[in-house]
Amino acid sequence: RLSPMPRAHLLALTTPLIVSAAQPAESIGWYLITDDAGAVLGHATRESVARTDGREVIDTRTLFLTEADQRASRITERTVTRLDTAGRPVTITSIAQHGRTTTRTETRITAQAATVTRQTARDRHVQHVPLPPGTRLDNGEGLLAGWDRKAPLDFANFNPATMTVERTTIEPAPIQRPGGITILRKRHEDGQLRGIVRLDLDARGQVMAVIQPMFGTAVVTRPTDRETALRDHPPYRVLRSVMRKSPVRIPPGAVNGQIRYR
Repeated sequence: RLSPMPRAHLLALTTPLIVSAAQPAESIGWYLITDDAGAVLGHATRESVARTDGREVIDTRTLFLTEADQRASRITERTVTRLDTAGRPVTITSIAQHGRTTTRTETRITAQAATVTRQTARDRHVQHVPLPPGTRLDNGEGLLAGWDRKAPLDFANFNPATMTVERTTIEPAPIQRPGGITILRKRHEDGQLRGIVRLDLDARGQVMAVIQPMFGTAVVTRPTDRETALRDHPPYRVLRSVMRKSPVRIPPGAVNGQIRYR
């Protein structure tokens, strides 16, 4: 089986887009998830449903993976984000399933704090995360429309996956695509860079692709049609796809070496 760490990491990398208060009241979108060479990992959907007290944004993701001689495995996740009439997230409920393992995570959000409850068949964990004034919940998506890209955006953002408030920055990428806009979104913790994702936007500023590094390759999520998203594909071989040949010869004695952590 794929271990829980790669499973969680892959799911974290394949979030299609960001919840937007400006999204139409009734819409559904399909997304294809590939590596940077075009090999398919799976697909995703996003649906927006109007409610009398706001609306719900429903995200689903399905990955079809395999490892070495192990059987192929489907990993699924369904996330429901409820927003109030002002477009602010109130609850985020996520159910991830891999084989017989199911993890349910519920985040309840107020102006002052987020309460995250993570439950599996074995245990239940609850964590309260204070939200400083001005903390965003949309990865900065709401700031893009009025951004002139002359200076980086810098803000605090709550990440329900890590259950932390992170410093997040958005800046233009050094290399721009013709006819579009490329930006970099970076996550920081304790003054250190913890993550980076590239967003390709069209001329109107709409997200057309999300590209995130993964073990020497990259996971690419981009809009597609239903037929393409649901088309059969072989299971994605994780290790074979991300392994790289060493540029130097590794001597046999290296197997007896030790790693020191400082």
